[in-house]
Amino acid sequence: MIVLKFGGSSVANAERIRQVADIVSNKPEQKLVVVSALKGVTDALKELVQESLQEIPTQKIIDLKQRHEDLTNELNCSNTELSNYFEETFSYLQKICLGINAL
Repeated sequence: MIVLKFGGSSVANAERIRQVADIVSNKPEQKLVVVSALKGVTDALKELVQESLQEIPTQKIIDLKQRHEDLTNELNCSNTELSNYFEETFSYLQKICLGINAL
């Protein structure tokens, strides 16, 4: 078994994700694939936490959600289940920011 880990610039945009898919599909052996955050998302989440101490960064949350939705549309993998997942996830992120702001 091989472990393949991709993150950051490896999953920065749709073209890079297609390259990752090609790499994974061309490995005949059993594999475990680990994919972390898109390029810049970890830093964006850190910024959200910091900004939440002062105000709720609602527009930044919306922008981050839109980035993920745009990417799934570009990859032609958008569907109702994924849209619901994004809605739940980013709603939860907003609640986290509200909790941080209340500290």
